[in-house]
Amino acid sequence: MRILRILFSLDGRVNRLQFWLAVLIMAAFTTAIFAAIRLVGDGTDQTTRVARAVLFCFWLFIFGWTMVAISNKRWHDMGHSGSLTFLWLVPLIGWLVVLGCLGFLEGTKGRNQHGRDPSEPT
Repeated sequence: MRILRILFSLDGRVNRLQFWLAVLIMAAFTTAIFAAIRLVGDGTDQTTRVARAVLFCFWLFIFGWTMVAISNKRWHDMGHSGSLTFLWLVPLIGWLVVLGCLGFLEGTKGRNQHGRDPSEPT
């Protein structure tokens, strides 16, 4: 249940390890979903195209929300506002800055306004 809270909740903090684990989990699920989409029919009839589109849109929603949630918590870990998550929307440069900051910069030691340090034992 804790992994669902990490992946879908906007509250709290996550450290760099939890961030990268979430990104790897999302990459694995993305690979699996795209493989499943390719397995749905041969892609020539209308029903197959609709089924593929529905699967893709469902995954896009889940993937998008998860990345917003995990990014928001990572910004919180560094003591910043979760609104910096909007940097994902800046083409290319935004992605590089966000991945660089969220993936490699250290979070705030100890408790901050967003909760306890996720690196501390519970």
